[in-house]
Amino acid sequence: MVEELDVAIKACKAAGEVLKKHFRDAALQFTDKGNQNIVSEADLKADKVIIKTLNESFPDYAYYSEEDGFSKNSSENMWIIDPLDGTNNFALGISMFNVSIALFKNNILTLGVIYDPLLDDLVYAINGKGAFHNETKLTSRPKLTDKQTVGIITGYANSNNQYKVMDKVASKVRRQFVNWAPTVDFKLLAEGKIDSIISTEAESEDHIAGLLIAKEIGLVLKTFDGADFYPDKFERVLPNIIITKNLETFKEIKEMLD
Repeated sequence: MVEELDVAIKACKAAGEVLKKHFRDAALQFTDKGNQNIVSEADLKADKVIIKTLNESFPDYAYYSEEDGFSKNSSENMWIIDPLDGTNNFALGISMFNVSIALFKNNILTLGVIYDPLLDDLVYAINGKGAFHNETKLTSRPKLTDKQTVGIITGYANSNNQYKVMDKVASKVRRQFVNWAPTVDFKLLAEGKIDSIISTEAESEDHIAGLLIAKEIGLVLKTFDGADFYPDKFERVLPNIIITKNLETFKEIKEMLD
């Protein structure tokens, strides 16, 4: 697993160099993918760099990439790649975007990496080995204040859910974050800068690494109805989930949403 981690980090950083080169490039063109989503040459170049780097070391592994879809080969070992999470931020010159890679090995989520190329800042986790911010092991932290600070994520297919959730929790939390980049929320949660994430029917490629990181920190991952949640296989769309510090904060959020 150490080798896979090293290669995943190498791939993230190589993609990060591509993104830094194109960030705030006035000549960069963006194409509408539909469902309020866009893509650029930067996404596609970063995607190719990641796939090339991973395939050089693990040619038999399959992959799913947000930009390239499923690889032609199938395998119990599959990389999940988001070469640029936060493309809308990137397009507007907002410095809130990341590269994300996760790995299902023998159909078990075993590795997750989130990389901020502008800050050269890394959060990653290995199943059963913990989560780390660069070289520092991460642990769960207490709430920042009596009221929670919550990140809200919604899938492109049903963005109205975002407004329903925001309306329900607005007066009951300290702050709501809508960052247009789920990995940004997961990174903030891992670093103890926000208390919880509420995610509604979101695309999984920009969640998978963060979910493993959250689990390894010891956070609570549950569906809205209170069932434990953890991805045991790759699904394109996730259920409605809450990721938070402990059962107490989960119950607080559930009461807000009921």
